[in-house]
Amino acid sequence: MTRYMKHFIGLLILSLFLVTTAYSQQPYSFADSSVLSRMKHDVYVLASDSFQGRKSGTIGEKSAYEYIISRFQQAGLSPKGDSGSWLQPFPYLIRALGTDNSLTINGKECRRYDDFDVMDISSSGDATGEIVDAGSGLFLPDAGIDDYRGVDVTGKIVLIDLYVPGKWIRDKATSAKVTPKSRFETAFLKGAAGVICYNPESHWGRKTPEFDRPDTLSKPVVYVTRKLAESILRSKNPSATIQTRFMTINYTYHNVVGFCGDPDAPVSVILGAHYDHEGVGSKTRLIKNGADDNASGTAMIMELARYYRQHPTPGTNYLFIAFSGEEEWLRGSKYFASRPTIDLSKVSFMFNFDMVGRLGAQGNRVEAVCTGTSPVWKKILRDAPGRTFRLKKVPGAGEFSDHHPFYKKDIPIAYLTTGIHSDYHTSRDDAEKINYTGMLSINKYAKGIIDNCEKSGKVPFTKVSGLTNFRSMLYYLGMQLHYAFTVGYGELD
Repeated sequence: MTRYMKHFIGLLILSLFLVTTAYSQQPYSFADSSVLSRMKHDVYVLASDSFQGRKSGTIGEKSAYEYIISRFQQAGLSPKGDSGSWLQPFPYLIRALGTDNSLTINGKECRRYDDFDVMDISSSGDATGEIVDAGSGLFLPDAGIDDYRGVDVTGKIVLIDLYVPGKWIRDKATSAKVTPKSRFETAFLKGAAGVICYNPESHWGRKTPEFDRPDTLSKPVVYVTRKLAESILRSKNPSATIQTRFMTINYTYHNVVGFCGDPDAPVSVILGAHYDHEGVGSKTRLIKNGADDNASGTAMIMELARYYRQHPTPGTNYLFIAFSGEEEWLRGSKYFASRPTIDLSKVSFMFNFDMVGRLGAQGNRVEAVCTGTSPVWKKILRDAPGRTFRLKKVPGAGEFSDHHPFYKKDIPIAYLTTGIHSDYHTSRDDAEKINYTGMLSINKYAKGIIDNCEKSGKVPFTKVSGLTNFRSMLYYLGMQLHYAFTVGYGELD
Protein backbone atom coordinates (compact mmCIF):
# COMPACT_ATOMS: atom_id res chain seq x y z
CA MET A 1 0.00 0.00 0.00
CA THR A 2 1.47 3.33 -1.05
CA ARG A 3 1.99 6.27 1.29
CA TYR A 4 -0.71 8.22 -0.61
CA MET A 5 -3.21 5.37 -0.30
CA LYS A 6 -2.59 5.18 3.44
CA HIS A 7 -3.06 8.94 3.67
CA PHE A 8 -6.31 8.74 1.71
CA ILE A 9 -7.68 5.91 3.89
CA GLY A 10 -6.72 7.85 6.99
CA LEU A 11 -8.56 10.93 5.76
CA LEU A 12 -11.57 8.78 4.86
CA ILE A 13 -11.72 7.24 8.34
CA LEU A 14 -11.36 10.69 9.96
CA SER A 15 -14.11 12.09 7.74
CA LEU A 16 -16.44 9.21 8.59
CA PHE A 17 -15.73 9.75 12.30
CA LEU A 18 -16.46 13.46 12.06
CA VAL A 19 -19.65 12.86 10.09
CA THR A 20 -20.81 10.23 12.58
CA THR A 21 -20.00 12.48 15.54
CA ALA A 22 -21.73 15.46 13.97
CA TYR A 23 -24.77 13.33 13.25
CA SER A 24 -24.95 11.84 16.73
CA GLN A 25 -24.51 15.21 18.42
CA GLN A 26 -26.41 17.43 16.01
CA PRO A 27 -28.30 20.35 17.59
CA TYR A 28 -31.80 19.49 18.72
CA SER A 29 -34.88 21.55 18.11
CA PHE A 30 -36.67 22.46 21.31
CA ALA A 31 -39.93 23.40 19.68
CA ASP A 32 -42.84 21.93 21.63
CA SER A 33 -43.62 19.42 18.92
CA SER A 34 -40.01 18.16 18.84
CA VAL A 35 -39.72 17.80 22.62
CA LEU A 36 -43.08 16.06 22.85
CA SER A 37 -42.18 13.68 20.01
CA ARG A 38 -38.84 12.69 21.59
CA MET A 39 -40.30 12.07 25.05
CA LYS A 40 -43.16 10.07 23.58
CA HIS A 41 -40.71 7.95 21.58
CA ASP A 42 -38.58 7.32 24.69
CA VAL A 43 -41.57 6.25 26.80
CA TYR A 44 -42.88 3.92 24.11
CA VAL A 45 -39.47 2.25 23.76
CA LEU A 46 -38.79 1.87 27.50
CA ALA A 47 -42.34 0.65 28.18
CA SER A 48 -42.44 -1.83 25.30
CA ASP A 49 -43.04 -5.52 25.93
CA SER A 50 -39.56 -6.31 24.60
CA PHE A 51 -38.07 -4.72 27.73
CA GLN A 52 -40.02 -7.18 29.93
CA GLY A 53 -40.88 -4.65 32.63
CA ARG A 54 -37.25 -3.54 33.21
CA LYS A 55 -36.84 -5.48 36.45
CA SER A 56 -33.44 -4.89 38.06
CA GLY A 57 -30.85 -7.56 37.37
CA THR A 58 -32.68 -9.02 34.35
CA ILE A 59 -32.18 -8.93 30.60
CA GLY A 60 -34.92 -6.28 30.55
CA GLU A 61 -32.77 -4.00 32.70
CA LYS A 62 -29.87 -4.54 30.27
CA SER A 63 -32.04 -3.62 27.29
CA ALA A 64 -33.17 -0.48 29.11
CA TYR A 65 -29.73 0.73 30.18
CA GLU A 66 -28.32 0.13 26.71
CA TYR A 67 -31.09 2.30 25.28
CA ILE A 68 -30.51 5.03 27.88
CA ILE A 69 -26.77 5.01 27.14
CA SER A 70 -27.47 5.42 23.43
CA ARG A 71 -29.70 8.43 24.12
CA PHE A 72 -27.12 9.96 26.48
CA GLN A 73 -24.48 9.51 23.76
CA GLN A 74 -26.69 11.11 21.13
CA ALA A 75 -27.28 14.04 23.47
CA GLY A 76 -23.52 14.56 23.68
CA LEU A 77 -23.06 13.67 27.34
CA SER A 78 -19.84 12.21 28.72
CA PRO A 79 -19.84 8.96 30.73
CA LYS A 80 -19.57 9.46 34.48
CA GLY A 81 -20.07 5.99 35.89
CA ASP A 82 -17.36 3.79 37.35
CA SER A 83 -13.94 3.63 35.65
CA GLY A 84 -14.92 6.15 32.99
CA SER A 85 -17.88 4.09 31.76
CA TRP A 86 -21.58 4.93 31.50
CA LEU A 87 -22.49 2.35 34.13
CA GLN A 88 -22.19 2.11 37.88
CA PRO A 89 -22.75 -1.59 38.58
CA PHE A 90 -23.57 -2.65 42.11
CA PRO A 91 -24.13 -6.08 43.65
CA TYR A 92 -27.30 -7.37 45.23
CA LEU A 93 -27.35 -10.65 47.09
CA ILE A 94 -30.66 -12.22 48.03
CA ARG A 95 -31.33 -15.17 50.27
CA ALA A 96 -34.05 -17.26 48.68
CA LEU A 97 -35.72 -20.56 49.43
CA GLY A 98 -34.39 -23.54 47.57
CA THR A 99 -36.54 -26.35 46.20
CA ASP A 100 -36.04 -29.02 48.85
CA ASN A 101 -38.24 -27.80 51.70
CA SER A 102 -40.49 -30.32 53.40
CA LEU A 103 -42.48 -31.04 56.54
CA THR A 104 -43.70 -34.45 57.63
CA ILE A 105 -46.11 -34.82 60.58
CA ASN A 106 -46.67 -38.29 62.06
CA GLY A 107 -45.25 -39.83 58.89
CA LYS A 108 -47.57 -37.86 56.57
CA GLU A 109 -45.97 -35.44 54.12
CA CYS A 110 -47.48 -31.93 54.26
CA ARG A 111 -48.03 -29.70 51.25
CA ARG A 112 -46.05 -26.51 51.02
CA TYR A 113 -48.25 -23.39 50.67
CA ASP A 114 -51.38 -25.42 51.51
CA ASP A 115 -50.22 -26.71 54.91
CA PHE A 116 -46.93 -25.01 55.74
CA ASP A 117 -44.18 -22.69 54.61
CA VAL A 118 -40.66 -21.81 55.76
CA MET A 119 -39.98 -18.76 57.88
CA ASP A 120 -37.73 -16.21 56.18
CA ILE A 121 -35.47 -16.15 59.24
CA SER A 122 -35.12 -19.93 59.38
CA SER A 123 -31.73 -21.49 58.81
CA SER A 124 -31.08 -24.20 56.29
CA GLY A 125 -31.18 -27.45 58.20
CA ASP A 126 -32.87 -30.68 59.22
CA ALA A 127 -34.70 -31.61 62.39
CA THR A 128 -36.47 -34.82 63.40
CA GLY A 129 -38.09 -35.59 66.69
CA GLU A 130 -41.03 -35.55 69.02
CA ILE A 131 -43.22 -32.42 68.93
CA VAL A 132 -43.53 -30.65 72.27
CA ASP A 133 -46.18 -28.00 72.89
CA ALA A 134 -44.56 -24.93 74.52
CA GLY A 135 -47.65 -22.71 74.44
CA SER A 136 -46.56 -19.21 73.39
CA GLY A 137 -42.92 -20.04 74.04
CA LEU A 138 -42.60 -17.22 76.58
CA PHE A 139 -39.77 -17.04 79.09
CA LEU A 140 -40.22 -13.94 81.27
CA PRO A 141 -38.77 -14.84 84.68
CA ASP A 142 -39.15 -11.29 86.02
CA ALA A 143 -42.88 -11.55 85.36
CA GLY A 144 -43.10 -15.10 86.71
CA ILE A 145 -43.89 -16.57 83.25
CA ASP A 146 -42.10 -19.67 81.97
CA ASP A 147 -43.86 -21.74 79.30
CA TYR A 148 -40.98 -24.23 79.52
CA ARG A 149 -41.49 -25.03 83.19
CA GLY A 150 -41.48 -28.82 83.54
CA VAL A 151 -41.05 -29.28 79.77
CA ASP A 152 -37.90 -30.87 78.34
CA VAL A 153 -37.37 -29.72 74.75
CA THR A 154 -33.83 -31.03 74.27
CA GLY A 155 -33.52 -32.54 70.79
CA LYS A 156 -37.23 -32.08 70.17
CA ILE A 157 -39.34 -29.91 67.92
CA VAL A 158 -41.20 -27.13 69.72
CA LEU A 159 -44.71 -26.06 68.74
CA ILE A 160 -45.20 -22.33 69.46
CA ASP A 161 -48.43 -20.34 69.42
CA LEU A 162 -47.55 -16.92 67.99
CA TYR A 163 -50.32 -15.13 69.87
CA VAL A 164 -49.17 -13.11 72.87
CA PRO A 165 -51.29 -10.75 75.01
CA GLY A 166 -51.00 -7.12 73.95
CA LYS A 167 -49.84 -6.00 77.38
CA TRP A 168 -46.54 -7.83 76.92
CA ILE A 169 -46.05 -6.23 73.50
CA ARG A 170 -46.80 -2.72 74.80
CA ASP A 171 -44.59 -3.07 77.88
CA LYS A 172 -41.09 -1.75 77.10
CA ALA A 173 -39.59 -4.20 79.60
CA THR A 174 -40.95 -7.23 77.75
CA SER A 175 -41.66 -6.14 74.15
CA ALA A 176 -38.25 -7.23 72.80
CA LYS A 177 -38.56 -10.63 74.52
CA VAL A 178 -41.93 -11.58 73.06
CA THR A 179 -41.18 -11.09 69.36
CA PRO A 180 -41.39 -14.32 67.31
CA LYS A 181 -37.65 -14.25 66.66
CA SER A 182 -36.84 -13.85 70.34
CA ARG A 183 -39.10 -16.75 71.28
CA PHE A 184 -37.56 -19.01 68.64
CA GLU A 185 -34.09 -18.19 69.95
CA THR A 186 -35.25 -19.07 73.47
CA ALA A 187 -36.42 -22.47 72.24
CA PHE A 188 -33.03 -23.13 70.66
CA LEU A 189 -31.17 -22.02 73.78
CA LYS A 190 -33.18 -24.60 75.69
CA GLY A 191 -32.06 -27.31 73.26
CA ALA A 192 -34.86 -27.52 70.68
CA ALA A 193 -33.91 -29.06 67.32
CA GLY A 194 -36.47 -27.02 65.39
CA VAL A 195 -39.65 -24.96 65.71
CA ILE A 196 -43.14 -25.20 64.26
CA CYS A 197 -45.24 -22.07 64.83
CA TYR A 198 -48.81 -21.05 64.13
CA ASN A 199 -51.30 -18.28 64.81
CA PRO A 200 -54.62 -19.38 66.34
CA GLU A 201 -56.30 -16.13 65.27
CA SER A 202 -55.91 -16.68 61.53
CA HIS A 203 -55.48 -19.37 58.90
CA TRP A 204 -51.81 -18.54 58.49
CA GLY A 205 -49.20 -17.37 60.94
CA ARG A 206 -49.14 -13.60 61.31
CA LYS A 207 -47.09 -11.79 58.72
CA THR A 208 -44.91 -9.47 60.79
CA PRO A 209 -41.68 -7.61 60.00
CA GLU A 210 -39.86 -10.25 62.02
CA PHE A 211 -40.52 -12.74 59.23
CA ASP A 212 -38.72 -10.60 56.69
CA ARG A 213 -35.48 -9.89 58.49
CA PRO A 214 -32.27 -10.68 56.59
CA ASP A 215 -30.55 -12.14 59.67
CA THR A 216 -31.14 -15.81 60.30
CA LEU A 217 -31.60 -18.21 63.18
CA SER A 218 -29.41 -21.20 63.89
CA LYS A 219 -32.01 -23.93 63.25
CA PRO A 220 -35.03 -24.59 61.03
CA VAL A 221 -38.37 -22.88 61.63
CA VAL A 222 -41.62 -23.46 59.72
CA TYR A 223 -45.09 -22.06 60.22
CA VAL A 224 -48.28 -24.04 59.66
CA THR A 225 -51.98 -23.45 59.22
CA ARG A 226 -54.25 -23.29 62.23
CA LYS A 227 -55.94 -26.50 61.03
CA LEU A 228 -52.65 -28.39 60.95
CA ALA A 229 -51.63 -27.00 64.35
CA GLU A 230 -54.94 -28.18 65.85
CA SER A 231 -54.36 -31.63 64.34
CA ILE A 232 -50.91 -31.78 65.96
CA LEU A 233 -52.35 -30.77 69.34
CA ARG A 234 -54.97 -33.56 69.13
CA SER A 235 -52.35 -36.20 68.30
CA LYS A 236 -50.85 -38.57 70.83
CA ASN A 237 -47.05 -38.46 70.81
CA PRO A 238 -46.81 -36.35 67.62
CA SER A 239 -43.54 -36.27 65.70
CA ALA A 240 -42.15 -34.30 62.80
CA THR A 241 -39.35 -34.16 60.27
CA ILE A 242 -38.38 -30.71 58.96
CA GLN A 243 -36.10 -29.95 56.04
CA THR A 244 -35.34 -26.33 55.08
CA ARG A 245 -33.03 -25.17 52.30
CA PHE A 246 -31.97 -21.63 51.41
CA MET A 247 -29.68 -20.41 48.66
CA THR A 248 -27.89 -17.15 47.90
CA ILE A 249 -28.45 -15.54 44.50
CA ASN A 250 -26.03 -12.90 43.25
CA TYR A 251 -27.42 -10.14 41.06
CA THR A 252 -25.74 -7.11 39.54
CA TYR A 253 -27.78 -3.94 39.04
CA HIS A 254 -26.67 -0.92 37.02
CA ASN A 255 -27.07 2.82 37.42
CA VAL A 256 -26.53 4.83 34.22
CA VAL A 257 -24.58 8.07 34.72
CA GLY A 258 -23.94 10.85 32.19
CA PHE A 259 -22.36 14.28 32.55
CA CYS A 260 -22.10 17.61 30.76
CA GLY A 261 -20.58 20.95 31.64
CA ASP A 262 -17.28 22.03 33.16
CA PRO A 263 -15.86 19.40 35.55
CA ASP A 264 -14.14 22.19 37.48
CA ALA A 265 -17.30 24.29 37.89
CA PRO A 266 -18.05 25.22 41.51
CA VAL A 267 -21.67 23.99 41.39
CA SER A 268 -23.22 20.71 40.26
CA VAL A 269 -26.85 19.78 39.67
CA ILE A 270 -28.07 16.17 39.81
CA LEU A 271 -31.12 15.25 37.74
CA GLY A 272 -32.32 11.71 38.39
CA ALA A 273 -35.05 9.18 37.75
CA HIS A 274 -35.30 5.43 38.22
CA TYR A 275 -35.68 3.31 35.11
CA ASP A 276 -36.40 -0.07 36.72
CA HIS A 277 -39.88 -1.47 37.27
CA GLU A 278 -41.68 -4.62 38.42
CA GLY A 279 -40.86 -6.96 35.57
CA VAL A 280 -43.27 -9.84 34.92
CA GLY A 281 -45.94 -10.96 37.41
CA SER A 282 -44.83 -14.18 39.12
CA LYS A 283 -48.27 -15.79 38.82
CA THR A 284 -50.15 -13.77 36.21
CA ARG A 285 -47.11 -13.68 33.85
CA LEU A 286 -48.33 -10.26 32.74
CA ILE A 287 -45.65 -7.71 31.82
CA LYS A 288 -45.68 -4.63 34.03
CA ASN A 289 -44.34 -2.12 31.54
CA GLY A 290 -44.21 0.84 33.94
CA ALA A 291 -44.84 3.59 31.40
CA ASP A 292 -45.59 6.13 34.11
CA ASP A 293 -43.51 4.36 36.76
CA ASN A 294 -40.99 5.31 35.60
CA ALA A 295 -40.39 5.45 31.87
CA SER A 296 -41.94 8.91 32.13
CA GLY A 297 -39.32 10.20 34.57
CA THR A 298 -36.50 8.56 32.60
CA ALA A 299 -37.72 10.20 29.39
CA MET A 300 -37.82 13.51 31.28
CA ILE A 301 -34.15 13.43 32.33
CA MET A 302 -33.07 12.31 28.85
CA GLU A 303 -34.83 15.35 27.39
CA LEU A 304 -33.30 17.63 30.03
CA ALA A 305 -29.90 16.15 29.12
CA ARG A 306 -30.41 17.21 25.50
CA TYR A 307 -31.41 20.71 26.59
CA TYR A 308 -28.62 21.41 29.09
CA ARG A 309 -25.96 19.92 26.82
CA GLN A 310 -26.89 22.71 24.36
CA HIS A 311 -27.84 25.38 26.94
CA PRO A 312 -25.41 25.06 29.88
CA THR A 313 -25.13 27.76 32.51
CA PRO A 314 -21.51 28.94 33.03
CA GLY A 315 -20.19 27.74 36.38
CA THR A 316 -22.61 24.79 36.57
CA ASN A 317 -22.22 21.18 35.54
CA TYR A 318 -24.98 18.62 35.23
CA LEU A 319 -25.11 14.97 36.25
CA PHE A 320 -27.89 12.78 34.85
CA ILE A 321 -28.54 9.50 36.65
CA ALA A 322 -30.95 6.73 35.67
CA PHE A 323 -31.21 4.62 38.82
CA SER A 324 -31.81 0.90 39.07
CA GLY A 325 -33.23 -0.84 42.13
CA GLU A 326 -35.66 1.91 43.16
CA GLU A 327 -38.47 -0.63 43.38
CA GLU A 328 -36.33 -2.55 45.86
CA TRP A 329 -35.93 0.08 48.57
CA LEU A 330 -33.90 2.64 46.58
CA ARG A 331 -30.88 0.42 46.15
CA GLY A 332 -29.42 2.32 43.20
CA SER A 333 -29.70 5.81 44.64
CA LYS A 334 -28.43 4.61 48.02
CA TYR A 335 -25.44 3.04 46.30
CA PHE A 336 -24.62 6.16 44.30
CA ALA A 337 -25.01 8.45 47.31
CA SER A 338 -22.55 6.29 49.25
CA ARG A 339 -20.12 5.91 46.32
CA PRO A 340 -20.56 9.06 44.21
CA THR A 341 -18.66 9.63 41.00
CA ILE A 342 -18.56 13.39 41.61
CA ASP A 343 -17.83 15.56 44.63
CA LEU A 344 -21.18 15.76 46.47
CA SER A 345 -20.06 18.81 48.43
CA LYS A 346 -20.43 20.83 45.19
CA VAL A 347 -24.00 19.67 44.54
CA SER A 348 -26.51 22.52 44.67
CA PHE A 349 -29.57 20.25 44.65
CA MET A 350 -30.88 16.89 43.48
CA PHE A 351 -34.00 16.95 41.30
CA ASN A 352 -35.96 13.67 41.13
CA PHE A 353 -38.63 12.77 38.56
CA ASP A 354 -40.79 9.77 39.46
CA MET A 355 -44.16 9.21 37.77
CA VAL A 356 -44.67 12.44 35.84
CA GLY A 357 -46.83 11.01 33.07
CA ARG A 358 -50.39 11.15 34.37
CA LEU A 359 -51.23 14.81 34.74
CA GLY A 360 -54.99 14.78 35.17
CA ALA A 361 -55.11 11.60 37.27
CA GLN A 362 -55.55 13.83 40.32
CA GLY A 363 -56.92 16.81 38.48
CA ASN A 364 -54.69 19.40 36.87
CA ARG A 365 -52.18 19.09 39.73
CA VAL A 366 -48.55 18.19 40.25
CA GLU A 367 -47.01 17.40 43.64
CA ALA A 368 -43.75 19.12 44.53
CA VAL A 369 -42.35 17.04 47.35
CA CYS A 370 -39.45 17.98 49.67
CA THR A 371 -40.05 21.74 49.59
CA GLY A 372 -38.95 21.95 53.22
CA THR A 373 -35.38 20.92 52.40
CA SER A 374 -34.35 24.47 51.45
CA PRO A 375 -35.63 27.89 52.55
CA VAL A 376 -35.65 29.05 48.91
CA TRP A 377 -37.79 26.30 47.40
CA LYS A 378 -41.17 27.94 47.93
CA LYS A 379 -40.14 31.17 46.21
CA ILE A 380 -38.33 29.40 43.39
CA LEU A 381 -41.28 27.08 42.77
CA ARG A 382 -43.68 30.01 42.85
CA ASP A 383 -41.65 32.18 40.49
CA ALA A 384 -40.51 29.52 38.01
CA PRO A 385 -42.02 30.12 34.56
CA GLY A 386 -43.79 27.55 32.44
CA ARG A 387 -46.33 26.21 34.92
CA THR A 388 -49.79 25.49 33.49
CA PHE A 389 -51.06 23.36 36.39
CA ARG A 390 -51.80 23.66 40.08
CA LEU A 391 -48.94 22.81 42.43
CA LYS A 392 -49.27 21.00 45.75
CA LYS A 393 -46.23 21.61 47.96
CA VAL A 394 -45.29 18.78 50.33
CA PRO A 395 -42.48 19.81 52.71
CA GLY A 396 -41.09 16.52 54.03
CA ALA A 397 -38.35 14.26 52.65
CA GLY A 398 -40.15 10.91 52.82
CA GLU A 399 -38.29 7.70 51.99
CA PHE A 400 -40.37 6.72 48.97
CA SER A 401 -38.19 7.62 45.98
CA ASP A 402 -34.61 8.26 44.92
CA HIS A 403 -34.34 11.77 46.35
CA HIS A 404 -34.05 10.52 49.93
CA PRO A 405 -30.45 9.15 49.96
CA PHE A 406 -29.27 12.58 48.79
CA TYR A 407 -31.26 14.34 51.50
CA LYS A 408 -29.40 12.11 53.98
CA LYS A 409 -26.19 13.66 52.60
CA ASP A 410 -27.47 17.19 53.43
CA ILE A 411 -28.30 17.99 49.80
CA PRO A 412 -31.48 19.98 49.03
CA ILE A 413 -33.93 17.85 47.07
CA ALA A 414 -36.91 18.47 44.85
CA TYR A 415 -39.27 15.84 43.51
CA LEU A 416 -42.06 16.30 40.98
CA THR A 417 -44.79 13.70 40.49
CA THR A 418 -48.30 13.52 39.10
CA GLY A 419 -49.15 10.95 41.77
CA ILE A 420 -50.47 7.42 42.11
CA HIS A 421 -53.31 6.15 39.94
CA SER A 422 -55.36 3.00 39.40
CA ASP A 423 -52.79 1.44 37.03
CA TYR A 424 -49.92 1.82 39.52
CA HIS A 425 -47.75 -1.33 39.63
CA THR A 426 -50.05 -3.25 37.30
CA SER A 427 -49.81 -4.51 33.73
CA ARG A 428 -52.13 -1.67 32.72
CA ASP A 429 -49.48 1.08 33.08
CA ASP A 430 -48.85 1.37 29.34
CA ALA A 431 -47.43 4.04 27.04
CA GLU A 432 -50.73 4.92 25.35
CA LYS A 433 -52.12 6.09 28.71
CA ILE A 434 -49.45 8.75 29.25
CA ASN A 435 -50.43 12.42 29.07
CA TYR A 436 -47.58 13.60 26.84
CA THR A 437 -48.82 17.18 26.67
CA GLY A 438 -48.77 17.14 30.47
CA MET A 439 -45.18 15.85 30.42
CA LEU A 440 -44.26 18.72 28.09
CA SER A 441 -45.64 21.28 30.55
CA ILE A 442 -43.77 19.62 33.45
CA ASN A 443 -40.58 19.67 31.37
CA LYS A 444 -40.93 23.42 30.81
CA TYR A 445 -41.62 24.04 34.48
CA ALA A 446 -38.66 21.89 35.57
CA LYS A 447 -36.34 23.94 33.34
CA GLY A 448 -37.76 27.09 34.92
CA ILE A 449 -36.96 25.75 38.40
CA ILE A 450 -33.42 24.72 37.42
CA ASP A 451 -32.71 28.04 35.72
CA ASN A 452 -34.02 30.03 38.71
CA CYS A 453 -31.84 27.98 41.06
CA GLU A 454 -28.78 28.67 38.93
CA LYS A 455 -29.46 32.41 39.01
CA SER A 456 -29.65 32.43 42.82
CA GLY A 457 -26.45 30.43 43.37
CA LYS A 458 -25.99 27.24 45.33
CA VAL A 459 -29.27 26.20 47.01
CA PRO A 460 -28.98 26.22 50.84
CA PHE A 461 -29.94 23.07 52.73
CA THR A 462 -32.46 22.80 55.57
CA LYS A 463 -33.10 19.69 57.59
CA VAL A 464 -36.84 19.11 57.80
CA SER A 465 -38.36 18.59 61.23
CA GLY A 466 -39.54 15.16 62.27
CA LEU A 467 -43.11 16.42 62.29
CA THR A 468 -42.79 17.78 58.74
CA ASN A 469 -41.31 14.52 57.50
CA PHE A 470 -44.03 12.55 59.31
CA ARG A 471 -46.69 14.66 57.62
CA SER A 472 -45.05 13.99 54.26
CA MET A 473 -45.15 10.26 54.88
CA LEU A 474 -48.77 10.43 56.00
CA TYR A 475 -49.57 12.32 52.80
CA TYR A 476 -47.92 9.62 50.69
CA LEU A 477 -49.60 6.77 52.55
CA GLY A 478 -52.92 8.57 52.41
CA MET A 479 -52.53 8.93 48.65
CA GLN A 480 -51.96 5.18 48.33
CA LEU A 481 -54.87 4.30 50.62
CA HIS A 482 -57.16 6.64 48.69
CA TYR A 483 -56.54 4.74 45.49
CA ALA A 484 -56.58 1.35 47.17
CA PHE A 485 -60.07 1.90 48.58
CA THR A 486 -61.73 4.19 46.03
CA VAL A 487 -60.26 2.91 42.77
CA GLY A 488 -58.23 -0.16 43.60
CA TYR A 489 -54.85 -1.02 42.17
CA GLY A 490 -52.51 -3.96 42.04
CA GLU A 491 -52.81 -7.47 40.71
CA LEU A 492 -52.66 -10.75 42.55
CA ASP A 493 -49.26 -12.16 41.78
